Amino acid sequence: MNEQPLHLALDALLLLGNKHQPEVRVGDLVLIAHGRLHRWRQWGYLSELEQNRYLWLLRYSHLNEINKTRLIKLLTERIKAENSPFEFIGHNESDLTRRYRVLPGKDIEQHVDEIISDLKNLQIANPIIFKKRPGNQFWVRKSFSGKSFKVPVKLVPNSIDAVKIQKASSLKNLSISYVELRDQAENISRLTGQDFYKKRMQIFLDELRCRKNNQKIEDLIFTAGELQMLVAPTGRGKSVLSRVLATLLVKKGFTVTLVLPVIKDVIQEYRQCSKILQKQTPAKVASMLFSSRSLGRIIIDLLRNSLRDPNSNDAQNILETVGYHCALQAYAEEGDEVQFGEEPCRHSRFDCPFLAGCPKFRHQKAALGAQLLIINHHAFLSGRLSLPVQDEESTRINTFFDLVVKRSHFVIVDEIDQLQQVLIDQQVGQIPLTKDKGPTIANKVYRDLTDNGTSVNNYDVIDPLIELDRLPLLLRDALINHRVKWPTNYGIGTVLPAALEQKISHNFKKYLPESEYSNIDKLIDRKSSEPLWDELNLSLNQWLTSNGLTETSEAERKLSVIQSLEKLAPKIAVEKRNKLASLLILHRVLFHLQNLLQDVTYSFGKTDLKESQEATQFYAQLIGYRPWCTSYMGPFGRRHYGFHVASKEQHRQLNVQSLCGDPHLLISEIGNLISRGYGGGARIVLGLSATAYFPGASASDVKGSVRYYQPDDTTDLKLALRLIKSSDSDEMIRISGMGGHNKKELQTRLLTKGLWEQYLSVDIEQLKQKHPDRARVLLVTNSGREARWSANALSQVMGEKHALRRVRYLQNADDKAEKNNGMAISREDLTNFAYGEADILIAPFLSICRGHNILQPGSDKSAIASIYVLVRPVPTLDSPGIALAHVNYSLLNVCTPEMQPLETLEWEQRHAYARLNGFYERIGPFKSLPEDLRMECFCNVLVEMLQLAGRGRRGETPIDVFLVDSAFADSKAGWRELAQTALSTWQTQGKMEEMTRIHGALIHALENFQR
Repeated sequence: MNEQPLHLALDALLLLGNKHQPEVRVGDLVLIAHGRLHRWRQWGYLSELEQNRYLWLLRYSHLNEINKTRLIKLLTERIKAENSPFEFIGHNESDLTRRYRVLPGKDIEQHVDEIISDLKNLQIANPIIFKKRPGNQFWVRKSFSGKSFKVPVKLVPNSIDAVKIQKASSLKNLSISYVELRDQAENISRLTGQDFYKKRMQIFLDELRCRKNNQKIEDLIFTAGELQMLVAPTGRGKSVLSRVLATLLVKKGFTVTLVLPVIKDVIQEYRQCSKILQKQTPAKVASMLFSSRSLGRIIIDLLRNSLRDPNSNDAQNILETVGYHCALQAYAEEGDEVQFGEEPCRHSRFDCPFLAGCPKFRHQKAALGAQLLIINHHAFLSGRLSLPVQDEESTRINTFFDLVVKRSHFVIVDEIDQLQQVLIDQQVGQIPLTKDKGPTIANKVYRDLTDNGTSVNNYDVIDPLIELDRLPLLLRDALINHRVKWPTNYGIGTVLPAALEQKISHNFKKYLPESEYSNIDKLIDRKSSEPLWDELNLSLNQWLTSNGLTETSEAERKLSVIQSLEKLAPKIAVEKRNKLASLLILHRVLFHLQNLLQDVTYSFGKTDLKESQEATQFYAQLIGYRPWCTSYMGPFGRRHYGFHVASKEQHRQLNVQSLCGDPHLLISEIGNLISRGYGGGARIVLGLSATAYFPGASASDVKGSVRYYQPDDTTDLKLALRLIKSSDSDEMIRISGMGGHNKKELQTRLLTKGLWEQYLSVDIEQLKQKHPDRARVLLVTNSGREARWSANALSQVMGEKHALRRVRYLQNADDKAEKNNGMAISREDLTNFAYGEADILIAPFLSICRGHNILQPGSDKSAIASIYVLVRPVPTLDSPGIALAHVNYSLLNVCTPEMQPLETLEWEQRHAYARLNGFYERIGPFKSLPEDLRMECFCNVLVEMLQLAGRGRRGETPIDVFLVDSAFADSKAGWRELAQTALSTWQTQGKMEEMTRIHGALIHALENFQR
């Protein structure tokens, strides 16, 4: 945002703030600008139009991306500016708490509406212009990758204009009767010749309950705005409901979007729904939406898998559905041919002249007018339109999300909790700041911007990028040479600069209790007026200079810090002084890196990155793309950066993790604040899942209203320990927590061999007698390598010939050891597992627990009768996504004290940081985690375990889940104790009754297990 639009946005914020809270303090406006509207007590008293003004202001400006300090400075300058319509009231107050008022003049609402209109006009969609030089017969352009294309001028259009779409009208509520749903299901069964629609819908509706009174109902009532959820066990017919409901709504004249987990689901659903719509309402069409950048790879994968069956016509269907050819390819210069899937299209500084008619984007074009849109989770959250598109007011539409909320009356999200997990991962990022060989990522961005002369003026980032290239390398060398020591007591080794501040401040208070400068802020803010503190500051700043450090100068600079410390605090022992000096140096460098990253990412965030492919990649990896939301920075009020180093001593690489945002709030507000902010009005959003309601699971528990549910009152889930005794001792074999690759492989092989000899061979024979149609077992590991080790162990113990016939394991595409292994299968082969002779399937936990239905041939019942969990699953705690989920979830239902907006904001930010810092300080081995974090991890794992059990419960079949790793019976963190704690916690919180209704089978299994 350049200076003029920023001033307009600031004026609108000041005007609105004063209208709804006379003589408001400047600091109070930060709560509003940061989009923490649910924390603002007055928000609920505003009219819908008044609320929309705030939402539109946040939508069409970047105010919610500016941190508190900078925003206060900008607001203060705006009030003091010449001819400003504002003035301060009172004196002798800080800028944060100073009150202001609006001078008499134009009507405030009229003025704000004019500003919002001006800001909105900056978002007008512009056509793609193709510059042609007079007299030239060819249009010659070079893509970012260096490929040159020479196209006859007569084939190049002068421009490609933006396509205008029509926004859907707003609905307040919608009622669908059971009679309508049953009739639609019966109609689909008649049109398709598949009788199961009618049967499944009848059974599904008979079992459905209203959460409000736990009674059967005859109508489904949906309300716009609030996220509504329908929770039902796996395999009960949620997918059938979504298809029947979607096609019924299209028949009634509504535009509907189905949001499904993965692209494979999208393609399958598109085929089914298209067939139904063609026969039901030929004028109504369905369309798919997915990222065009990955389309080539997707097509190749689909074709490769389809060709495994010579009798299948899937290859033809795939080519007809998603296949394309590149017209630009014919005009590539010799040697510059582009590989399929890597076409430049609309990449950096390049626009394809054949874009408008390109078959690669035919689904995007169709989606602009389709009545049924089908899209996958990732594309829904971060997909971008390649075609230029605008709404009725000529405002450009860049993202799939924007298109969906403007065009759809009704949005149905399958696996809503999985969508939340995807969003959590998208709101965090990680990039390496150093490299052993080649240029750093900052250097690549710098060179790309400077090579493109027109970009330099658009980015105020050249100097910060130079520093981001130099400083991390300096710090890495200092770590390798032991001039600086990385803290070892920070859990996984991720260090937050603010956490170092606390540690350093503690040291100063301990050794300099009499000094008024015992706080680290005096060093950070450079406010000291004492010579000794100034000398320490100067010695620390030497680490930020660009003179090029050698090992000698490193030693000299550290010695300078130590000497300054000695003068300042002579009582500190030599060893402790060295440690404190290392912490001070590390803090100074990381604090400076954090500021550089904030400057660069803020500049990139408010600029169209199309001019720089490297800048786009930098931003995408560190910041990521996500839908616009009111609260960009979440409860933190800023983007937090955590730094960590690789473990190898001589190859220590410095990496940075970034996190901010409020994914739980964003998911819950898709149909309300976010849709309204986009100008589409409130939308009806229905989330479907088996596990979206699960108190304690920070990643999966969705902040929405469970409107309808199916009781899970069965006892068909059994959970039991089945530990394996070592052949050469009385100890039980353990895998989880075993350090080292070789040790873990040995333990996995021993455990699998012992499982076969002590239980598995007999269990399968008993299953053949008891459940001949389901006499198959699933062995679950934590990784693809463990699955291969386990399969090879079975091959040794049962013989290679028998193993090739009976054992299959899910292959890891990156594992070179799997080539030519007859037991390895792909993800696409999982659904066909029950059609062969094999009766033992081995797969990683997270790869198999969702989405894969392994059914008996010609049936809707599961083909799996028993599941053996070989390795205790534990979330990867060093993932910044886990930290983000932990902080946001812990604050989700916390009510702030009765305070003014500024104090409310500061309270929330203080508690958010305390939780983030506490998370990084306390995480470590699972058994050493504090009880609250251990419980949170356990609940997150239970969600996936319940989904895993769903692979065996599909069709309401019973399933036995056996826990094999002796880590499940750990004396300090055993699952019996964890189950007991979980049940007790839900009981104490008043959640047990609801958990029993929705997850009765799991509760029953846990109660029996913990006994």
